[in-house]
Amino acid sequence: LAWAWSAFNPDAFLPINSVQIEGEFRYLKRDDLQRTAMPHVQGGFFSLNLQQVREAVLVLHWVEDATVRRQWPDGLRIRVMEKQPAAWWGDGRLLSSRGVLFVPGQIGALALPRLDGPEGLEKTLLRELGSMQTELASTSQQIRMIRVDARRSWTLVMASGLELRLGRENEHVRLQRFVDVYGEYFQPKLEQIKHVDM
Repeated sequence: LAWAWSAFNPDAFLPINSVQIEGEFRYLKRDDLQRTAMPHVQGGFFSLNLQQVREAVLVLHWVEDATVRRQWPDGLRIRVMEKQPAAWWGDGRLLSSRGVLFVPGQIGALALPRLDGPEGLEKTLLRELGSMQTELASTSQQIRMIRVDARRSWTLVMASGLELRLGRENEHVRLQRFVDVYGEYFQPKLEQIKHVDM
């Protein structure tokens, strides 16, 4: 028994013969995922380091999360969740729907709103984008950009070109004031207005 145990090689016992990549991908390519994972698929069914494979896949820019599982008797299943881009961040990075900044790599132009502000405000601006767009629903104005300067002064730029300056305090109160008077005062003269300072 001692000799058999010392001669046993766990890496050679039930080697991994198939790697299956699962997930719905728009920006990721299965070939890239396979190429990234394969150098880390070393060892047998029981000795393979699943965490090492997972960490290798998570390095790819568009990967939000990944799970790695053994599939009896000789397989490996890697389930990948792709990042969902929600907005551009000021310096050319993308912000995912979970508020994570990442460099997108070579992609075409994505028609997404742009957020610009001090580092650390990414999740706040993303949350406010959804909230403010909901408040603007009755005006049919779409937010193209939210900019927060170093003094924490808020400016919204609409798809129509209208610039709405909300200032440093009570942004939602001021936005609601704009919504309340939009139909009567601003909508008829929209082409003539460059910006509104609230």
